[in-house]
Amino acid sequence: MGGGSYFVYILKCNDGTLYTGYTVNLEERLQKHNRGLASKYTRRRRPVEIVYHEAFLDRAGAMRRESAVKKMDRREKLALINGKAKIVISACLAGKECRYSGDGFDYPDLRRLVEEGCAVPVCPEVAGGLPVPREPCEIRGGDGFDVLDGRARVFDKSGEDRTGAFIDGARQIMEQARRAKARLAVLKERSPSCGSTVIYDGTFSGRRIPGCGCAAAMLYREGLELCSEMNYKMKIDWCRNKS
Repeated sequence: MGGGSYFVYILKCNDGTLYTGYTVNLEERLQKHNRGLASKYTRRRRPVEIVYHEAFLDRAGAMRRESAVKKMDRREKLALINGKAKIVISACLAGKECRYSGDGFDYPDLRRLVEEGCAVPVCPEVAGGLPVPREPCEIRGGDGFDVLDGRARVFDKSGEDRTGAFIDGARQIMEQARRAKARLAVLKERSPSCGSTVIYDGTFSGRRIPGCGCAAAMLYREGLELCSEMNYKMKIDWCRNKS
């Protein structure tokens, strides 16, 4: 997975479970796991094998990624391992309860893509460190492109500036899309992170304006095709035909 001195890895244990860790030497770490010296969890599940890894140039980046992978459920980790994911999907559209209100939506065909390892569910706001539930947020002064370029900010309803969390979350989602070699993003419309064509105007009045969210803007600049829950079906067929 490229050069680097720091690694995030996933082990497959003898009982079929998955274990995520961080190391500076994959071979040594695997040996320690199989000697029962690396983890209480893997000690009871030997032998283990490395089934996936990513390389990083700095320790901080590797540790952030380790934390993110550990938060993934089994289906998401299998999508990484199998290398099948060509699509990223707003996690709330695939049944994950990660919206600001603490709920989610269940689009069965999108959920199925995740279950089959063909899509990676993402939530930029959670990736950026915001809790579930959380205050609703909107962009003031523009859209996601303007936020990325420093011309606009993201605020929650109480007036707290959440721009940093939104930008950090967008970057993490972009990295996930790169690793999955994603070509398509199915994103929640009107979200300050994921809106692809429409967002709210920053007044918390329900008024909508043309524009996209922060993560959507970053993914667009990365070259991904964007769509929403309103028009994803034809786009998914397009992405599969490109595979």
